[in-house]
Amino acid sequence: MDSTRPVEERGAPRKPWFGVPCCPPNLSRLFASLGDYFYSTRPEGVTVNLYGANAATIPVGGQAVGFKQATSYPWDGKISITVSPKAQARFALSLRVPGWVEGRPVAADLYRYLNDQSEPVRISINGTPFTSKPENGFVTISREWKSGDKVELELPMSIRRVVAHESVLNLRGLVALERGPVVYCVEAPDNGGAVRNLILPDTVALKAEDQPALLGGVTVLRGANLTAIPYAVWNNRGFSDMTVWIPREAGKSAF
Repeated sequence: MDSTRPVEERGAPRKPWFGVPCCPPNLSRLFASLGDYFYSTRPEGVTVNLYGANAATIPVGGQAVGFKQATSYPWDGKISITVSPKAQARFALSLRVPGWVEGRPVAADLYRYLNDQSEPVRISINGTPFTSKPENGFVTISREWKSGDKVELELPMSIRRVVAHESVLNLRGLVALERGPVVYCVEAPDNGGAVRNLILPDTVALKAEDQPALLGGVTVLRGANLTAIPYAVWNNRGFSDMTVWIPREAGKSAF
């Protein structure tokens, strides 16, 4: 965004409707098929690919098995999955471990974490800890399941500083913020009306704060001199400056 333009001309305000309405039908298709993305099956069991509050009934080994997830993810990394087969049965339940948990913001080396210390995923079954290293991005639990068995999964929700590969010249000296799967940005209404003067040194501590009354209910990140909101909810408060990339020291510029 060009900071020399009047504030009322910056950004792109939310539109109630577009002349070429491609997005609404695409969203309808997405919502209708969400169940196919959350779970998948294979001969030996079920794979949980996505996390979010839901309930599903899935055929496994010739019988219907109920799965119920309870969680406030992506704001919280605690996920409870209740498994309820009609009759006791043995099968494998595979849980996806996102790449960001293992220190990879993306599959390639375009981005990396400055604070790349990975934290373990915690899993318990009916309150008993279950220990297993992820293989190819999944932890698999093979056991005899009975109705009401509960798997509790806790994904670490550290605040990560993201930097780009040195070959990306425009992003040298800049940092972005991520917590769990959520990428953040800084927007003018939360930062004194401007974001181009912000600096985020590597030594500044950041903390997450739940804001139920903000933008439909989000978790924000706060540091000594800034407030960051989830990128997905920016541009809902009129024209204003926004940036994802923040200078790490004075003299750098976000584009």
